[in-house]
Amino acid sequence: MRNSFDLFQQSPARNLAIAGGEPAEAGRADICEKYNVGAVVVQVDVSNEADVANLFQETIKHFRQVDIVMSNAGIEHFGDLDKATGEDIDKVSAVNVKGQFFVAQHAGKHMAPNGRRILMSSISSLAQVSSGRRPAQRRRD
Repeated sequence: MRNSFDLFQQSPARNLAIAGGEPAEAGRADICEKYNVGAVVVQVDVSNEADVANLFQETIKHFRQVDIVMSNAGIEHFGDLDKATGEDIDKVSAVNVKGQFFVAQHAGKHMAPNGRRILMSSISSLAQVSSGRRPAQRRRD
């Protein structure tokens, strides 16, 4: 299975802004060497519009424009549904909906002509999702 960096390597782009924290910064040098790119890491909470604006300001400061933005932010509430609070759901919505909106909005302000926005959401890297139920069996009459 190919990852995002493998797809990036096939593009003509040679610079990469990575939204992340210490884990992303720790892997920056490896990414630069493996994919022959320049990279900057910016700490971002995508649910915070000021953080997203800063991500693109730092990107422009280092690379002058945005050719492609790929946003893959997503979280889920894994607690009991009966015990979920409005605050739990607000947090999920802030990342999964507002975060994607802020990324698309701020990327558009700096997007190169014919630039691309790729917005997706996945929690698969955080946890295995399972309902705990067995698949329904087909009736055989």
